[in-house]
Amino acid sequence: MTPDNIPEVLRHVRSLTLPASPPSSQFLRHIEVIDPLAAAYADLYHTRHGFPVQAEALERFLELDFGLPYGWEEIVEPEGVHILAQHEPRSGAVHANALYADLFAEYSYLLASALLHELGHIALRHGELYAEDTLPFLPGLNAPGSFLHRTAWLPWGISAEVLKHAVKVANLDQRVRDFLKPQRFEPDWVYQQAQRFAAAFMIPNGRLQEHLAEGWDFTSWRPVYELARRFATSSSMMRYRLEQLGYISVQGNVISPGPHYGKQIPLL
Repeated sequence: MTPDNIPEVLRHVRSLTLPASPPSSQFLRHIEVIDPLAAAYADLYHTRHGFPVQAEALERFLELDFGLPYGWEEIVEPEGVHILAQHEPRSGAVHANALYADLFAEYSYLLASALLHELGHIALRHGELYAEDTLPFLPGLNAPGSFLHRTAWLPWGISAEVLKHAVKVANLDQRVRDFLKPQRFEPDWVYQQAQRFAAAFMIPNGRLQEHLAEGWDFTSWRPVYELARRFATSSSMMRYRLEQLGYISVQGNVISPGPHYGKQIPLL
């Protein structure tokens, strides 16, 4: 491993042996590249802070173990855009949006998943995609933010009823559409890679296989809820992880064992 394999904002870290990061690319295979990278970072976390992932410990992990500037601040949101947390590529700073403090207090896993999404951007070196003069600005913000989501989404485990004021990014009002061109948003693959990293960190395949070895009846949703409880995450993140790894199949509201359930997916 050479310094060139480490994300720029983490090259100052001396107390940890960081995993090598591949050059940023939309062609990275999730199961072969992103999952093992996330698992390596998760191992560092577990060594210091235990299992499962907890939001407060994750905050310490970012700020004290990695030495990243971290804090809470009120991040203004243009209508239709969710900014639960933000990563500034040049400084490495990660901020949780203080506007969601009450929500994070009630659903701590939501803060954890948001911070892991930002760590995914760092570990996958997504900041290298943006030259300084191409960083997009949002109306009302006085600093550029690289990672703006173009696709429709709601945070894991939070329904439209819970987050009533949130609307899909695809429905941005005309004022924002006129200001921001589509190519200035985070590409879908960047968002999806960061989401995959967050899920693989929160639910490492190796630990998941240990739990699945107990045997689960995936003809109902109850096992998904129980696994989510064990991993201190939302049922929607657990469903995403189980589906992506092929352990369950879902058609509408019907769940069934997936093609890989009962099989060992190699821990690459």
